[in-house]
Amino acid sequence: VDMTKTIDINCDMGESFGRFNVGQDEALMPYISSCNLACGFHGGDPYTLMKTIELAVEHHVNIGAHPSYFNLRGFGREPMSVPNEVLKSDLIYQISALSGMANTFGKQLSYVKAHGYLYHQVNEVPALAELFLQAVSSLQLGLAIMGRPNSPLERLCHGQQVTFIREGFLDRAYGQDGKLLPRSQTCSVHHSLPSILAQLENILRQEQVKLPDGTNLPLKIDSLCIHGDHPMAVEIAKSVQEHLAKWDIQAKPSL
Repeated sequence: VDMTKTIDINCDMGESFGRFNVGQDEALMPYISSCNLACGFHGGDPYTLMKTIELAVEHHVNIGAHPSYFNLRGFGREPMSVPNEVLKSDLIYQISALSGMANTFGKQLSYVKAHGYLYHQVNEVPALAELFLQAVSSLQLGLAIMGRPNSPLERLCHGQQVTFIREGFLDRAYGQDGKLLPRSQTCSVHHSLPSILAQLENILRQEQVKLPDGTNLPLKIDSLCIHGDHPMAVEIAKSVQEHLAKWDIQAKPSL
């Protein structure tokens, strides 16, 4: 198998808000190459974001914006319906805020990855993919977009010469259609380290993923996500790095 020599490892971060602590950003940062930072609409107060950007700079980690529907109460995971102009303004506002904060450290944002319910919407609904792309492009920051491989969003990006980062997941099960199984299904999240590492090997070395029925689905990706709020996130991240080293693969941003 012609093996990838580098792979991007990304993680959702900066999601704490006020007294609510989410994730283990400090412990995870040394083991990843890109971080998707909340922008205040599902998590991430300004102080949290400043601290997280500082950590990313210190560990030479690429920074992406992780905007969401305005849904603090539901952590961006509740179904929302928002008028197009409102959603577009919300996206521009969130990405601009994070970009401005990163600039105070002399850092540029590299990409945008939608969060939660918005992630599923922009990856699946062509009209929302179009709106998402318009909002990101209007900022003229040359940002790439991270999302689901073979999605309407990927096709749209290719059509408009926008760099698309194909994302895969280590701790989530896939369905026949290449989409993640909904969290409401019992086997949708992998909780054992061996099954997560088996998925890592399958994706990186065979370019495929095993489905719950035992069959394999082809899957080519540029970046692997470790969910920062997974209870075993730090353990997963360390094991991933050990395995990459063993296979002579380097964790490196895809941009």
